[in-house]
Amino acid sequence: MPQNLITKLKTEQNFREIPTLLHAGKYIIKNGRKLLNLASNDYMAIAQNSDLTREFLLNLIQNLDENSANFTPNFSNKNALELRQNLDKNSKITTQNKPNFATTNAQPKSQILTQILNQPASNFCNKQTTINCTTNLSQNTHQTNQFFAQFGSTSSRSLSGNFDIFDAFESEISRHFTNETAGKTAINFTDKSDNKSTLLFNSGYHLNTACVGAFSHLKNTLIIADRQIHASIIDGIILSRAPFLRFLHADIKKLTQILEREHTKYERILIISEALFSMDGDFCDILELVALKKRFSNVLLYIDEAHSVGAIGEKGLGLCAKMGVANDIDFIVYTFGKALGSVGACMICAPIWRDFFVNFARGLIYSTALAPINIAWSKFAFEKLLKMEYERTYLADLCTEFKRALQRKNYEILGDAHIISIITGDNKSALNLAQKLQNLGYFAPAIRTPTVANGSQRIRLSLHAGLKMSDLEALIDGI
Repeated sequence: MPQNLITKLKTEQNFREIPTLLHAGKYIIKNGRKLLNLASNDYMAIAQNSDLTREFLLNLIQNLDENSANFTPNFSNKNALELRQNLDKNSKITTQNKPNFATTNAQPKSQILTQILNQPASNFCNKQTTINCTTNLSQNTHQTNQFFAQFGSTSSRSLSGNFDIFDAFESEISRHFTNETAGKTAINFTDKSDNKSTLLFNSGYHLNTACVGAFSHLKNTLIIADRQIHASIIDGIILSRAPFLRFLHADIKKLTQILEREHTKYERILIISEALFSMDGDFCDILELVALKKRFSNVLLYIDEAHSVGAIGEKGLGLCAKMGVANDIDFIVYTFGKALGSVGACMICAPIWRDFFVNFARGLIYSTALAPINIAWSKFAFEKLLKMEYERTYLADLCTEFKRALQRKNYEILGDAHIISIITGDNKSALNLAQKLQNLGYFAPAIRTPTVANGSQRIRLSLHAGLKMSDLEALIDGI
């Protein structure tokens, strides 16, 4: 019975609950207390940047006004009045700085939104205001960006759920993985010279389960994975029904031994690793992995850049690009819910593999596509990330300084970049340290089994570019 399982989890101090939280920039409010959030993966501080949010929405309104003459936000007098009352109730807007909302139809409707969005971010206190709009798009209207304001796609991309913004974002990502030697007419599954294509998914979990699972259609495939790969990849491997071997975390010697023993038995061998591992916070040895691929001709490399995209490498394109081996990687995974501050993910691969996933990745085929507005925001954030060199350098320096300070304590400290873990060794100790940090004003939940192996329970700290060293001093002094 479920009750027995729940009781067992509670006894083992391994019971999970979803906390009730309010968000305020880099802080969260839990049980009425303001805590510095060190559990978020918002590495470049985009999700908490209200100025970027406002810029995106203002650009959206401008695009709607300029590119779609038939687009009409339909605000009734009642809508405008309710909106004004809601802002009065939930914001810091005073009589002096209160926007002059029109309550007649004489004013262009998008100006109402513009007046709201032009208010200082502090006026809104992170409150969300929902505005009900209706659109009237003529059948012959077709301009790029016109559908950005749609908040639902209503079907999968293979039906009617594809929009211009999906194609535009995929093209934007792909152009950073162009190989000058591309252009051949023949493409095969191991071709390294072709320009890469991009395919969007609803989340990293959707992508990994769907893409790895799709290998069920390619018989005689062996999958080999680092022992610390993400749970979504494990689930994908189970769905693939392929033979599966694991090697100890980052143990290239053991991986080599497996390849030497197994490579002649299979048509293809898929090696899967994360670029920056989500728990230990260390980088995979990507150059050694590429060397093995070149040694064994039937090897394919699958690298999940979920925690490195945005924060690592020139333009934030991740570890593979930083090390100059992106063209040697068959499958590069980006996720958008971390450094991009959005939702979704993408697979970057050869065009033939993109076609393969479009036809066999069930998580894509049988899922309603993300809303166009989400894709538009992801594209906007991605383009911003490309220019955030200062923030990437700042974050790297902050992490180095913070880790050095922690190493002076009597804890085992892991992490090569912006994910830093304090190892406690058991569930109780991890929970106790999490509570101690909460008392000091920090939100950093305990990471317990089965997320990590028994004996490696920890506090996982995610640093981001919006932090200052002074924010972390009480943590360093208090643990």
